[in-house]
Amino acid sequence: MDAGRGSSVLLVKFIIYQAMVVLNFLVILIFGIHYLMTGVTQLKFLVLLGFGVHVIVIAALILVGRSQKFTTKLVHVLLIPTRLFMKKEKVSNLRNTLDEKIITFHEESSRIGKDWKLIVRCCFYTTLQLWIYFSIPFFILQAIGVTGIGLYMAITYHAFIIMFATVMPTPGGAGGAEYTFTLLFGMLLGPAKLLMALVLWRIITYYSCIVFGAGALLIKDTASKKIKPRIKALAKAPAKNIPQ
Repeated sequence: MDAGRGSSVLLVKFIIYQAMVVLNFLVILIFGIHYLMTGVTQLKFLVLLGFGVHVIVIAALILVGRSQKFTTKLVHVLLIPTRLFMKKEKVSNLRNTLDEKIITFHEESSRIGKDWKLIVRCCFYTTLQLWIYFSIPFFILQAIGVTGIGLYMAITYHAFIIMFATVMPTPGGAGGAEYTFTLLFGMLLGPAKLLMALVLWRIITYYSCIVFGAGALLIKDTASKKIKPRIKALAKAPAKNIPQ
C-alpha cells in the first residue's frame, strides 16, 4: 500500500481510538465517579487534565487529516533541520516525494471520512475492544484471590489509568501507568497482592503486545504478493473521484 494512504488509515484509526477513549471514559464516569472521588479527591484535576489533553490531540489530528495546506507547511517546517546534514538536491527530492505522499494521504482521508458505515463499525469495534481491555484488572484480581473489588469499580480505575497514562509522553507514560495503578488499587490491596497484580497487569497489557508483535514480524508474508495487484487497483480507483 502507498505510504500516504497507509498513513491516512493509521491516522483515522488513531483518531477513532482517542475519541472512543474519551467518550467511553465519560460514560464510565457517569456511573463510577464516586469510586475515584472516594479515595483520592485530587483525582478530579487529573480527570480534567486527561480530558483536556485528549481533546487537544484529537483536534490536532483532525486538522492534520483534513487540511492539506496545514500538513504540507508542517512537513516543510520539520524538514528544515535536514538541510544541516543533507545536500540541497536530496532535501528537494525528499520534499517533493513527501508532497506527493501528502496528496494521497488526504485523498484517502477524504474517502474514509465519507464512508460513515466504515466509521461506525470502527467505533463499535474500538468500543468493544476498550471495554474488554478495561476489564482486565478485574479478572487478574479474581485470579489472585481478591474478591472485594467489583467489575465496574475495576473498569473505572483502569479507564482512568489509561486516560492518565496517555497524557504522559512515552516512556513516562509507562511509569505514570504503574504509579496510577498503585495509587488506586493500593488503597484496597495489601503490598503482596498489589505487587502480584501490578506485574501480571503490566505483562498482559504491555509486554505481551511486544512479544506477540515481534513474533508477527517474523512470520513470512506470502499472501501480500498475491493480493498486491488487487490492492493497487482498489487504491487507484477511488482517488480519481475525489476532487483536488
